[in-house]
Amino acid sequence: MKLRACSILLTLCSIFIQNAVAQDGAASGLADLSLEQLMKVQFYTASKHAQDASDTPASVTIVTRADIRAYGYRTLSDVLQSVRGFWVNSDLNYSYLGIRGFARPGDYNTRVLLLVNGHRINDNIDDGALIGTEFPLDIDLVERIEIVRGPGSSLYGTNALFGVINVITQQPPIIPTVEVSVEAATRFTRKARITVGLPQILDGAVFSASMYRSNGNRNLYFPELDSPDANHGLAHNVDGDRYSSAFTLIHWKHFQLQSSIGSREKLIPTGSYGTIFNDSSNRTTDTNRFSELSYQRDFVSGLQLASRCFYDGYAYKGTYAFALEGARVLAYHHSASESGGTETHFSSPLGHHNFVTAGTEFRYNLTQTQRAGQAESPIPTFQSHQQSNVYALYAQDELRVTSRLLVNAGLRFDHYSTFGSTMSPRIAAIFHADQKTAIKYSFGQSFRAPNAYELFYSDTVSQEANPGLQPEKIASHNLSVERVLTPTFHVVAEAFYNVLSQMLDEQLDPVTNIYHFVNVSSSSGKGLEFQLDAQHKGTKGELTYTVQRSIDRQTRAELADSPQQIAKIKVQVPFPPALLAGFGLQYVSPQRTPSGANIANSLSMNLTVSTRKPIRGFDLLASCYNLVNRNNYDPPSPSMAEARVPRERRGFRLQITRNISRK
Repeated sequence: MKLRACSILLTLCSIFIQNAVAQDGAASGLADLSLEQLMKVQFYTASKHAQDASDTPASVTIVTRADIRAYGYRTLSDVLQSVRGFWVNSDLNYSYLGIRGFARPGDYNTRVLLLVNGHRINDNIDDGALIGTEFPLDIDLVERIEIVRGPGSSLYGTNALFGVINVITQQPPIIPTVEVSVEAATRFTRKARITVGLPQILDGAVFSASMYRSNGNRNLYFPELDSPDANHGLAHNVDGDRYSSAFTLIHWKHFQLQSSIGSREKLIPTGSYGTIFNDSSNRTTDTNRFSELSYQRDFVSGLQLASRCFYDGYAYKGTYAFALEGARVLAYHHSASESGGTETHFSSPLGHHNFVTAGTEFRYNLTQTQRAGQAESPIPTFQSHQQSNVYALYAQDELRVTSRLLVNAGLRFDHYSTFGSTMSPRIAAIFHADQKTAIKYSFGQSFRAPNAYELFYSDTVSQEANPGLQPEKIASHNLSVERVLTPTFHVVAEAFYNVLSQMLDEQLDPVTNIYHFVNVSSSSGKGLEFQLDAQHKGTKGELTYTVQRSIDRQTRAELADSPQQIAKIKVQVPFPPALLAGFGLQYVSPQRTPSGANIANSLSMNLTVSTRKPIRGFDLLASCYNLVNRNNYDPPSPSMAEARVPRERRGFRLQITRNISRK
């Protein structure tokens, strides 16, 4: 019945378009480039200055606004799940990103650095990079996403173990524009957005606000909890999700001001942490906000100067219902942080063969507050108020050895008030065998500083503090070959090998018999990735395949939440006069859970049909997710009693966008 409704909806859209459109429209920007031209696309994130994608000292991927629309991506996690070698698990509260064979159970993506227009988004309590509906920016406001694989601490410092993700927003338009978007989806999901572009304010401004509401799954059944005191394992109306966000971007001469705030509240249907199952009080709220003023200027000598000062704020509120001695008790865990800082760097030619980048960064965490207690009591059972700071110096040199060989070497020094100093080197060689072939080898070391939760959280019952923690380290080798075979086909083959050491694990303190974090674990991962891109007369396709294996270096056991194979297919097909169909298929092989059980492989297919140009001022988009309604599952978080977590069943979405421009 739902498939019939989807077919009728798409048919009506097609009839409306064919009656309204007189001629086909052309796409713009990156969507129009040939495969060979895409190797020359300017990429900023890998080196903190613009360079050809084929010259970057790392494996890179760009996802454009056109891609986001063509495949009907709803969140940043949808985008990242479509990228070569990436996978995303969910515990029905947060989304967890896996990269290069590594996805730490219960980790909030702390080993990847997330940026918005170059501004760090990882919070200053858990260092989490939030990528689902908890990501504080509407995905429809994104112009492109630059993804850098491999260690990035030589330029960016902490968290950049497996990669750097830079989400770049739309820029101010050249004419006044108002864009209004509304959408509806299954599970009583609705969303609205308004974006206003005003070029007459200084040198241009963009203002945007979004609101999202979803009832989530009406019923979720967990057989492991099937008992009378747990509603027979049925979670009823406790999967709701809502967020609100606002974003501002203003340009004036060489200055740019950006500001963002986003808040997401999610009900938890799984009864994690031993909470009362099927209780609507179990929920988490995350609020992220930041403001940044930056200055950037290019001088005639080739010198490029960039400087910024910033403020960040983060607040987390978790509410949990427990049964204690026959009574229902509401407990809470709150955390909040505020920080400010500055960064300045320059890039400049040095002679005829060198291009140098150097900079300094300082961040001061004004407050890092954590509290826990019971809602009925005004006195918390635990509270911690900390301050910390970090300063860094970094430099990078790109040496053009020959017309075909480029060597990139970088080094960063970080000093933390919590643990001391660390160094992060990276070296890469990029060889252009010809105009269509690039061969890259890179070696780098990166780190993740212990966060405030790991260092200072101590409720004296479940966890104690350990302020003596040291940073995690990774040593990474990467070899890739990229070649344009023909005007139609482009191929990438890549091999990687990573060794992680001093990894933080929770272990029982033999003296106090309470858990605390210690630097004890180490692991290694290796793998091969393959990508084939095709493009012909408006039709585009992408096939990716990853085979990988990650193990604990002490036990030699395979890591949890780490599939050994990932395969993906993406296809965009235009249908005259003005329709575009985007099809995506993703296969993830079985994953091992933290308890040692196996989760079966998952297979999902999504279909999106959208208009390629406005029709009487309207853009239409209709999507069907999990097209064949397959039962797919994710591994549970360590705090859950469930053996597996159900993924989204078949769902539908319709989006209507109205763009009004005043010429």
